[in-house]
Amino acid sequence: MCVAEKKPSGLPITWTNLSVSIADKTILHSCSGSVRAGSCLAIMGPSGAGKTTLLNALSRRGPLTAGEVRYGGTPWDAGLRRRVAVVEQEDVVAQQLTVLETLTFASLLRLPARSASERAAGAARVAELISLLKLDGAQHTRVGDATASESRGISGGERKRLCIALELLPRPQLLFCDEPTSGLDASMALVVATALAALATEQNVTVLASIHQPSSQTFGAFSSLLLLDSGHAVYSGPAQEAAVHFAALGQPCPLGWSHADWLLEVIVGRKLSLDDLVAAASSVASMGDVESGGGRLPAAAVLPRDGDEAVNSFSHELFVLMRRSWRVLRPDLWSKETALMHLGNGVIVGTCWWRIGYSQADLFPRISAIIIVYLFWTFFPLLSAPAIVDEGSVIKLLRKDYAAGAFRLSAWWWATTTVPLLREFIWPAIHVPIFYWMAGINDRPELFVGACALLVLNLLVFNSFGLLIAVLTPKFAMTTLLTIMTFFFTFTGLFVPLERTPFPWLRYLNPCFYVDQIAIQMLVDDRHTYARDGADLYSGGGNATGDRIARPEILDMYGVDTPVASAVAFLAAFVVVCRGGALLLLYRKLRRVLLSLADGDGAKVGREESTSSRMLDDDSAAAAHAATELSAV
Repeated sequence: MCVAEKKPSGLPITWTNLSVSIADKTILHSCSGSVRAGSCLAIMGPSGAGKTTLLNALSRRGPLTAGEVRYGGTPWDAGLRRRVAVVEQEDVVAQQLTVLETLTFASLLRLPARSASERAAGAARVAELISLLKLDGAQHTRVGDATASESRGISGGERKRLCIALELLPRPQLLFCDEPTSGLDASMALVVATALAALATEQNVTVLASIHQPSSQTFGAFSSLLLLDSGHAVYSGPAQEAAVHFAALGQPCPLGWSHADWLLEVIVGRKLSLDDLVAAASSVASMGDVESGGGRLPAAAVLPRDGDEAVNSFSHELFVLMRRSWRVLRPDLWSKETALMHLGNGVIVGTCWWRIGYSQADLFPRISAIIIVYLFWTFFPLLSAPAIVDEGSVIKLLRKDYAAGAFRLSAWWWATTTVPLLREFIWPAIHVPIFYWMAGINDRPELFVGACALLVLNLLVFNSFGLLIAVLTPKFAMTTLLTIMTFFFTFTGLFVPLERTPFPWLRYLNPCFYVDQIAIQMLVDDRHTYARDGADLYSGGGNATGDRIARPEILDMYGVDTPVASAVAFLAAFVVVCRGGALLLLYRKLRRVLLSLADGDGAKVGREESTSSRMLDDDSAAAAHAATELSAV
């Protein structure tokens, strides 16, 4: 079942007087324990007992108020990130990928892939895990959405095993699983529990898993048990001796009850008081799989610290992430319904502005047609941007992968935000040529090419601004963007001369203003003049001073006086600032969400840090890297 190789060294874990308090409420009381390398510990207890809190504290994914944690005898440091894996309770994986694609892309990111031999080794590791976790029959099945029957892919058990396989790719020595059997039927839960036990016994991985209401067979897969009640440890020791311990307290397991069910019944039903349970637990010496001396390794076995966690280059990560983003985007890249919508919109607006002439009466319709080309394609890139960094799925998956050190945040950002632009470019390619040529905006081919180039810049500008707002205010992104769109549309000078507004200087903050300035200067050329009809363009009064209206007068009439080079520079800078600023904001958000306790002397933390979150990668290289990229652009 497994590739023959030297059995990896395990990683024991020891925690002493560990406690967690949030907002002056103690979630986990002083708790101590130690798990030997290659053993499998079940953490059980009723809802609210503190199981997830303990796992998060031990895995450095949550707050830790006081206490000390040692991993193989050493405190936590950044080098442990690749030795410690966490399977979260929520199964977050890309729905559009198959099981094999999911694992293959992950192996190219998490494992060395600099040479053909390394990539072959990664493929062999994927095949090994597919076999180990019994995913052979589902490897070519799309993951899908477990909550929607019409897009359902693999089963819940397969999804959970896939999440475990993802975390096992870099051969971690310590594995945390938060309720890996929840939501599964008894047979699937047993398969998952058996797989975890096999990891411990066959590959020497230390496994800690919180388990909710396991069957007797699932419970039997674990060698050790830590039982929690209201944040207190009420039993720690061999799993199969827990029932004996409770029987000695006067609560023997009745006939017909599984031991796991009875242990929870004693706690939930308060057949023994919490004080009695805690007092009895203190008399239990230690867990059955505890190493002597607190489970610490001798000094010679202290793990080395690798300061540079990146296993592949930035360019490699970027390439793989772009391939993954393309594979995720591809099924939704083209839609007949959307294509028909943009085709119809192009015909409708083209008919409305049909073959505009060259009289003074045609001047305002021509200017409005020029501007509407770009205003129309402000709406779509602006409002589609929040989905690219959606808090519900995309950012959850990012947090999971980034916390595991799978890639650089900057590589993820440029790949994830660039590939979806392909979709933004497809739809204007249908709509704009139809409208442009039906309206007769300008028949010179070279100016049409220039208009398309400006359209690409326009799409980048508003997509970038949408990304910035989505990262800055994810819960109110749509409301914020719709409000700002009103400003973009109205403060262009098309509908009302901006000099008549209380704040005419606001135009210089509006990217639409600069796009309009470029478009009008480019598409209103010297080859055409407009026959006067004696009507003032704004008031309707007579102002005939000649037979023709030439380009300079038109530009002056509409307040077009910004040099094209200056306008392009502003828009380019706007793109860089928005996209780079969104990246830095996202980095800061991850620092707040993901917890790092990589202090110099170990894992002991004061109460003042209990509710704060710091980035798992606590060295400042990632932030410096992002800032360097921003300045380089």
